[in-house]
Amino acid sequence: MFYHRSKRAKYFFSSFLAICLLFSHFSFLILEEAVYYQRTSYLRKVYFERAAQRKSDQQKLQKIEERDRILKAIKSYKPDLRSEKVSELTDIICEVGGDYNYDPIFLLAVIFTESSMRRTAVSSAGAMGLMQIRPFVGKDLAHETKVSWNGSDTLLDPGVNIKLGAHYLGKMFQRFNGDQRLALEAYNNGPTLVKERVAAYGDFSSPYSQRVFRTYEKLKMNAKI
Repeated sequence: MFYHRSKRAKYFFSSFLAICLLFSHFSFLILEEAVYYQRTSYLRKVYFERAAQRKSDQQKLQKIEERDRILKAIKSYKPDLRSEKVSELTDIICEVGGDYNYDPIFLLAVIFTESSMRRTAVSSAGAMGLMQIRPFVGKDLAHETKVSWNGSDTLLDPGVNIKLGAHYLGKMFQRFNGDQRLALEAYNNGPTLVKERVAAYGDFSSPYSQRVFRTYEKLKMNAKI
């Protein structure tokens, strides 16, 4: 009888030891998996952080290069502006171009064509500033863009004038279904006239849009860095 008890005890001890070993093995596997998951999560976090940093650095570099292009394009026309004003104007054009998804050099071509970079330019029709906006139009545009309007002299502020001009040009793009040439003609001649001519003759053309396109190509060549 003692033999059988000893055998059962030995069997029980062996089973208990096996269970403990099995439990230890599973615990080790769980711990190993947890360590692996933690390490993988850390490496993934590091990878994405570095990728985000690389993307951020690349975007900053692109902005610097874009600014250099605009600055070089402006200087190629030798505007009658002090260097700090040229720098300020460069920042405005880059910012507004980004806001309205324009190539800043295209926006610059419109400015050159409209006013030859003269901030205080006033046309015979009363259009004012860098992008030659008439006060009654400028007042409505200021309301649409939530820009403070303090009379016609508001249009002599380069930042305000370019923002309002870019907004108005964007409206013309929408009105003429993205047709760049007709949008430019509408910007210069008024959308009503362009729409009437297109309805009557199927098209509208004037030297204005061609001047903008020629200036645009010239500026792009001058701005190569």
